[in-house]
Formats: sequence, C-alpha cells, structure tokens
Amino acid sequence: MAFKKEVFNKIGDFREWLGPGSIGSNAEDAEFALRCLIKGYKLFYDPNIVVYHNCWLTKKLFRKRRLSYICGEVACYSYLGFCGLQLGRRVAKNNLKESFHKLNIH
Repeated sequence: MAFKKEVFNKIGDFREWLGPGSIGSNAEDAEFALRCLIKGYKLFYDPNIVVYHNCWLTKKLFRKRRLSYICGEVACYSYLGFCGLQLGRRVAKNNLKESFHKLNIH
C-alpha cells in the first residue's frame, strides 16, 4: 500500500483508533483506502504482485488474529455508517454477520 503525500494532505491521516492495539484493531488502512475512494481517488491493484506471509501462527492464534481483523472491519464500517455513509451500513449489514459465522463464534 502506497500513497502520495498530497493524498494525506487532502484527506487526512490514518485513523489511529482503528489501528493495531486499539479498539479498531486492524482497520486503519482499509478505512483510509475507502476514504480515498469516497473522495474520488483511484486505487490500483496489480494481481501480479505477490506477498508471502510466513504462517508462523498456530491455528488457535490464527483464529484469534482473524477475529481481530473482523473486529476492525466492524469498527471501520460502523464508523462509516455513523458518518452517514450508506456503504458502511450496507457492508456492516450484509457481510460482517457472515464473517463471524465463518469463525463458528456462537
């Protein structure tokens, strides 16, 4: 993920309360990317770029990490919904429940 400095100057910095160690856990980058799209910036994706993450986590720790990502998604999309954006409400309503069910959390 890379952005020109002018993007930060125009739309602001990452929402730190959505980052690691916060209530949002892991969603500061996703919220920033969505804010860019909302403000009319174009994001480019190159499927030829490969990033390898060494899977050093046990299954239990991986499940815990995945849950923290979902919590970040909830915080991010809920924030967007509270800001009045229909996108946030739609994503929260349609996708987050499914994410929790995939983790078998009851």
